[in-house]
Amino acid sequence: MALFEKGVIAGESSGRSGGLIEAMLSDPTKMDLIELSKQRWSELSSITGEDIGFLRRGSTMLFGKNKADMLGLCEGWVESVKGLPNGGARMVSAAEAARMAPGSTSPLAGGLTCPDDASAEPVYSAPAMAIGARKLGAKIYQFCAVRGLERTGGRISGVVTEKGTVKCSSVVLAGGVWSQVLAHDLGLDLRTLQCFAKGASLHPFEGPDYGTLSIVADHEVGWRKQSDGGYIVWEFTGIAPSFRSYCSTPFSSCRPSKPMPLH
Repeated sequence: MALFEKGVIAGESSGRSGGLIEAMLSDPTKMDLIELSKQRWSELSSITGEDIGFLRRGSTMLFGKNKADMLGLCEGWVESVKGLPNGGARMVSAAEAARMAPGSTSPLAGGLTCPDDASAEPVYSAPAMAIGARKLGAKIYQFCAVRGLERTGGRISGVVTEKGTVKCSSVVLAGGVWSQVLAHDLGLDLRTLQCFAKGASLHPFEGPDYGTLSIVADHEVGWRKQSDGGYIVWEFTGIAPSFRSYCSTPFSSCRPSKPMPLH
């Protein structure tokens, strides 16, 4: 098995995400699959031999009084998942919400908490998967974008990279935000939504010691305490640029200048 990475492992969104592994407000039919995902994430450290920062500390969403109509939707969801995996979700009162976010400038009406939700540290987990794969014999090539595929008799016979062609019989497209661009070059219509939002990672400091917390009020913000004691903070307002702008972007552009060492 070989992995071709146009930049570095965890150099883009996989290393900068919120790291959330959540069931909150998901369709009840997905609860078993989400629980399986959490179990698999919890096993990754033992599989790879590397720390991924996996923690089950729950997630909470609080609503300002101007968003109080959302509480009815949350109550209906809590009832719909009772008896299912992640069915321990419950509503949060206005008083409890005020205690959880004492510095909020928006009056809070209440919220929803899911104690079984989890998180993992993106800057740990993505490299850990790469290192674990190498231990199992995988080959990983950074700074080596895939440009296209070769076919023989209507079947895939090779991958064309910017450093040469590699013969193979099967391919997995896992390019994240770039997947739609490569699919377009191959004549495939991959329906994905590409969104960009602001986020920041803060140095360790004394603060709330629980899982993920989001506030939907005058602004929509959220944060999660990281395993090093710092916090990742984000806002939900994002942008989805047009697909046309991506089709004109060189597939190998916007990448770091140095590869990440994978020991």
